[in-house]
Amino acid sequence: MVNVAKIKKNFNELGLEFRVFLTLLLCAKNGAGKISKKDLAKYLKASPQTVGKYLKTFTTCDIIKYRYSGEIMFNPEFYYNGEPENLQCEIDKYAEFRSNM
Repeated sequence: MVNVAKIKKNFNELGLEFRVFLTLLLCAKNGAGKISKKDLAKYLKASPQTVGKYLKTFTTCDIIKYRYSGEIMFNPEFYYNGEPENLQCEIDKYAEFRSNM
């Protein structure tokens, strides 16, 4: 049986940058998802400015693309868990996804 309380305690002991990253991964189904900066900050008990700083860092490193609307897409060359023959299609989608961060 999974000990959820222990997982949450351990999660809260991680550095904020890593918690932001893991939460984005959890929100991204098949490499894309949606979570607002405000909701992310509230969930992680951090300021929206701090969360925004980390989102900008991940965007600058080309790990994600993020829109102010909360839409997020992970770079498929960094994170892709689908069929190998569909990878190029995902790379093309990522190239078309415009970040406004």
